[in-house]
Amino acid sequence: MGEMENMVVSAALLVVILLLFLVVYENSTLLRGIGGRLRRIVKRRKKDDVGDEEDPGMVSIAAEENTVDDEPTQPDPLETALERIGRLEEAMAKVSEDTQGISEDMKDVVGALRISIDGLISRLDQVDGAMADIHLTVGPLPQNVQDATVSIEEVSNRLQAISSDLQRTLGYAIQKMFKCQSCGSQGLVASQILCSKCGNESWWGWWPRNEDRVENEVESEGTPVEEIGG
Repeated sequence: MGEMENMVVSAALLVVILLLFLVVYENSTLLRGIGGRLRRIVKRRKKDDVGDEEDPGMVSIAAEENTVDDEPTQPDPLETALERIGRLEEAMAKVSEDTQGISEDMKDVVGALRISIDGLISRLDQVDGAMADIHLTVGPLPQNVQDATVSIEEVSNRLQAISSDLQRTLGYAIQKMFKCQSCGSQGLVASQILCSKCGNESWWGWWPRNEDRVENEVESEGTPVEEIGG
């Protein structure tokens, strides 16, 4: 945000400088208008003076005025003002010429700066949108976690109930818990089962792998025994 504030301040300063140049330009235009008006006034006065000199009734007065050489000639205030305005116009024109290139450069700089600021504002808007999306995503997380915890507890309770029911069955963990009282073998147990459709009987259980299978085969009505597990 500090970088954005610096760019905005720089842009404001450049705009103020451009406004000052515009004021100078407007003042020079105003001075040229005033100078033009004063020149027209002076021309009209000179025409009036020429007309007065050509009047026969005023010849004697003009002659008397010409005889007074010792009296200093007073400058015309309008001509003096006109000269000053002319010099001021020249100075303003020179300033305008000198600052014209700078003004164009300032316009380019301000334009580029404005584009940069617009891009920065656009990126900040995107960041704000992303933060809002994150807030919307993160906001429901505590509730989701709570719901998941409840679901996990329910599943755990169900598994505990199933395990408890299995532990009460006759064959629960029989391979792990069975030990032959005759030979001492552990987990080698089988039971006779019956097909409820055809009535075929067979054996289902665990047999040793490393011993001769012939010694451990148990046949029921000529049907081979079955083996499960390992």
